[in-house]
Amino acid sequence: MILIGIDPAFRDSGFTFCVIQDNIVSFYTMKTFIDFLEWVNANTHYIDDHHIIVVENSNLQNLTFNMNGSKLVVAKLSRNVGANQAISQLVVDYLKYSNFNVVGVSPKDKGRKLNHTEIELVMI
Repeated sequence: MILIGIDPAFRDSGFTFCVIQDNIVSFYTMKTFIDFLEWVNANTHYIDDHHIIVVENSNLQNLTFNMNGSKLVVAKLSRNVGANQAISQLVVDYLKYSNFNVVGVSPKDKGRKLNHTEIELVMI
């Protein structure tokens, strides 16, 4: 089984992938949504029913995480959260439309990000 984790964000270099195959962990960063679409299309033959794609879908959580700062700062944070909610839902929808085995998980349910070393330790 191959596990693919995607953490999409609506900014340059906002798409981070983690692919776990045969106890090998690989990380990829996509610059744009178009790069993500091209990666999926180029790997359609490679991704099959034995793959599980997990997407951090911030749209599953309806809140702004940081309410500190001036009204302008909070407004900017809220816009960024909304953009990330939209792009993460689009990623889930596109992958489901493409008939991939997709699971969306909220940031709260996902928990904190693990670094490369921590992921390798979990896999041992």
